[in-house]
Amino acid sequence: MLRCSPEQLAHTFLPLQPLVSVIIPFYNAHEWFHETLASLTVQTLQDFEVIVVNDASTDHDSLKALHHLEAKFAEFRVAGVYYRLLTHSRNRGLSGSRNTGVKYGLAALSIFLGNTCALITFHVQLEATTSYFWIQTTG
Repeated sequence: MLRCSPEQLAHTFLPLQPLVSVIIPFYNAHEWFHETLASLTVQTLQDFEVIVVNDASTDHDSLKALHHLEAKFAEFRVAGVYYRLLTHSRNRGLSGSRNTGVKYGLAALSIFLGNTCALITFHVQLEATTSYFWIQTTG
């Protein structure tokens, strides 16, 4: 897993541009976070990146969950999925975290995921297909 500030991310190179950016704002919410990440590892579409935006969490258990995330995805890319952790130096709120994820996401399509949500196995693929169809028919 790549850990850096949003400013440092601008200088980071990923070899391939993912199809979808899954953005997860995170603030002191560790209880269901592992289930959220687990639901992403079984997606039918594997061409996506996961951006976790730590919005200056202060809770010990939440920080521990983020450290676990770093250790688990230290390989930086797991099964075709990129995992990145961005950390705000101060709390910017939900919209600020989403905006950071969009700003530094590499994909043309962004999906916002709550840090307490679990996705069905084809959710990312469904979102990507639906959005692509909408762009093609309206654009």
